[in-house]
Amino acid sequence: MLFDKSWPTPVNVYEDTIKGETVQAKILISTIDRLETEKESLMNTVSDLRQLLQRVAKQQEREAQRRRNHTIELETEVKRLKTALEVTEKHSGHLQDISMFWQEFLE
Repeated sequence: MLFDKSWPTPVNVYEDTIKGETVQAKILISTIDRLETEKESLMNTVSDLRQLLQRVAKQQEREAQRRRNHTIELETEVKRLKTALEVTEKHSGHLQDISMFWQEFLE
């Protein structure tokens, strides 16, 4: 006979479809859970990096302020030394005369 082969009934087809979709649903749920876990992990990493950048920025700002203060101190020292040099140059002739006067007595 040509049509002796028994075909699955629609109920069997329906049950196979449900089983297949259930397996697919479980796979998809597992994938979604894994992706959500990875997303949360990445969000934590981003948060940690943001905090690290903020700390680095604050530290760099403190270092910059320290260097500005040090530069101001050095500028004050340079001004003081320039003033001392000008006074020395201005009065060096007098000091040279005093030096020659005392050398006469030492010889």
